[in-house]
Amino acid sequence: EDRAFEWIQKAAQGGLPLGQFNLGNMHAAGKGTVKDEVQAVVWWRKAAAAKHPGAQLALGNAYNFGRGVDKNQQEAFTWFKGAAEAGNAHAQFNVGTMFAFGLVGEKDLAKAKEWYTRAAAQGHPQARATLQKLGG
Repeated sequence: EDRAFEWIQKAAQGGLPLGQFNLGNMHAAGKGTVKDEVQAVVWWRKAAAAKHPGAQLALGNAYNFGRGVDKNQQEAFTWFKGAAEAGNAHAQFNVGTMFAFGLVGEKDLAKAKEWYTRAAAQGHPQARATLQKLGG
């Protein structure tokens, strides 16, 4: 793990978004280093700024649950939406859920179904089950 951390850290410091995303994951999990959610967010933010969908999803989750940053659902939505628009099924499900429960404004079941449908089309099981419950 320590060697993997060193190589991933070099890639991240060299500006590679995949390296930055993976370094964030290693900090979040405490793999090869001490667990540090704040450092995880630092590295995810760099990769997310380069439009890495996995980092956008991770950053959205950090804001959604207040891990390494203050909880902020509007900020979570912004990052989830970026990843969702890039085709990330988990982010599409999260955007749908935020619309379904009115977590970023009024509830909007039509928009929720639209995002759940996109996620379900990629095989996301929760999106499929949710669409069935919503009659869609």
